[in-house]
Order: sequence, then C-alpha cells, then structure tokens
Amino acid sequence: MIDNIDILPIYEAVFLEKDNVPGGTTLPCQMTVVDKNENLKGVYIVKVFGQRHIEQYNPTNKEIIANILAQAFEIRVPSLALVEVPLFIIEEMKQNPVYGKSELKAGYYYGCAYIENTASYEAGLETNTYETWELATIFAFDVLIRNFDRRTQKPNILFKEQEFILIDHDLALDLTKDYAWYKSNQTYQKVVKGVKGEHIFLKHLKAVHEVEKITFDDFIMDLRGLDFKELDKAQKVLEMLDMDTSDFEVIKEYLKSIQADSTNFQQLLIALIQT
Repeated sequence: MIDNIDILPIYEAVFLEKDNVPGGTTLPCQMTVVDKNENLKGVYIVKVFGQRHIEQYNPTNKEIIANILAQAFEIRVPSLALVEVPLFIIEEMKQNPVYGKSELKAGYYYGCAYIENTASYEAGLETNTYETWELATIFAFDVLIRNFDRRTQKPNILFKEQEFILIDHDLALDLTKDYAWYKSNQTYQKVVKGVKGEHIFLKHLKAVHEVEKITFDDFIMDLRGLDFKELDKAQKVLEMLDMDTSDFEVIKEYLKSIQADSTNFQQLLIALIQT
C-alpha cells in the first residue's frame, strides 16, 4: 500500500460493522478501518458502488472532489478517506439481498468518518435560527457543483451541536460542458428547482433577500481564491492506484471557467433567489 497523502489517506476495511445503513440510496456500510501500519482509525461510512454506477459517472471521484471543495469553502464535511474493501467483506455484503443487483467488487471506495450523535435534517426546520451567510454558502456550493440532491425529502445534511455537516455528493459534478453552456441553457434553475423538489434553503433565502439583499460576497471571494492543489494531490493518489481520473480534468476546467467569470456567477446566484 502506498504512503498516505494528507488530503486523501488510504485505509483498509477489516470488519463490516453494518451494511445497508438507513437513509442511503447507495446502500452504504459502516466498516472498521485501519491504516497501513494496522493502526485502528475507527468506523467509516463506506460507499461500495456497483460496477454499473462506476462506469456511468465514477461516483467515488465525485464524492472525493466535492468533499475537498466543501472544505475550501469552509463547509463542514466528514473526514474523508479512500478505503480498500477486501473480497471477504464484499462476500459478506453479498449475503444481504439488497445488494443482489449491485455487481459488487473488491477495490478502493469513498469513505468518510462516522460521526456519532448526529441528527438528520427534518422538514420544517427553523432556518431563521441560522446565519444567513451559512445557508447562502451551502446554497451557492450546491449550485457550483450542480447538486440536484439537497431537497426537503432528501437533504443530505446532518447536524451536530447546531452545525451543518454535508454528506452524499455522488450525484453532483456530473459534467460534460463548461459554465457558459450550462448557464445559457438555464440549467441552474433546474438545479435549485429540480423535478424531485426544490433546494431546501431556496424558499428561506428568497424571503430574506426581499428584506436584506444577499450578495454571496464571501462565497465569491473564496471562489476567486480557490486553487487546485488539493484536488491535484487527490488525483495523484488515485492515479498511483491505477484508478480512472479523467473526470478530474473535466471538473477542474469547469471550475476554472466559473472562476474566470466569477462576477457573472455571482449575478446568477442572486438571480436564483429573486422572486
């Protein structure tokens, strides 16, 4: 096993604590993991994606990239790792019928630290008890990564000590075009008003914006200062394991195209919350 790189440590799963963790459509598992020296690192949530999903959109990479980007915008996410899942755990998972059609294979998958004593987002949460900039940052982040999956029915947000923790980004960053194309075709409206439900903070941000204008200045400042060193480091880890990283280049080019037109992106964010 190669040396760990700080941004994306590599662990090995040694015990399947629980499969088919409730609340996850990707049927994630809780696994005990160790580092290369067999030091116990604790329990991680590991997403062993089926081969068909991997071939379609490489969800492990999407989770890793979104986690790193969230940190760049000072959004809390669980600690991430690349977890090697051995064959004996795959065979144990296959004993559960829910994985019958998943085409599971041993390999490296996205993992994040299991955080105890968290609560899930609930419909009707009093969003006005949170700072507007915090809700606006999460909203802007989801627009940036084209995340259609932060809605009331499936918010993918945990709470701990009155703090948001964002999870589940495997369906985000499914990119084939640059920013100009996505904007000109009005696709960002679909991100926040998707067919499966609107973004969980859209209604609240619209109401606040009518009273006190939301400018997204802090988010745009972080966007302009975004560098890609951490993404490059993670990409190198994956490449040393002979994993496909072609989507990294597409995603970085997309982000750079927004950086180059950041004022336009800021105007888009404001337009999305105008009634």
